[in-house]
Amino acid sequence: MNSQGDGEELGPPPPIFRIGRRDHLPSGVTRWLVALAVVLVLYTCAGIVRSIYADWLWFQSLGYASVYTTEIATRVWLFFAAGLLFLVRLGLRIPPSSATSPSIRSRCRF
Repeated sequence: MNSQGDGEELGPPPPIFRIGRRDHLPSGVTRWLVALAVVLVLYTCAGIVRSIYADWLWFQSLGYASVYTTEIATRVWLFFAAGLLFLVRLGLRIPPSSATSPSIRSRCRF
């Protein structure tokens, strides 16, 4: 009996949708993409460091370098505290969800 209760059998479920093997990029293209990503990350980090250094020089010229270093330390501390809070909340949510969901191995045939 199916979920509507009309007595018809629906048969077995369809096979799991599988995505075929993807063609990989040639190694030269992959290397260039990785190099481009690294250059973009370094460029972004250089801009951030430049901005922090310029602000530090300005605060230092006014005699308030300790204020700016306290501000930077507080921002770094808050960043890591928020990251830790996120990881704790994520860690508390994963065990109940994995206990109530079926195993991936039971759903997929590799």
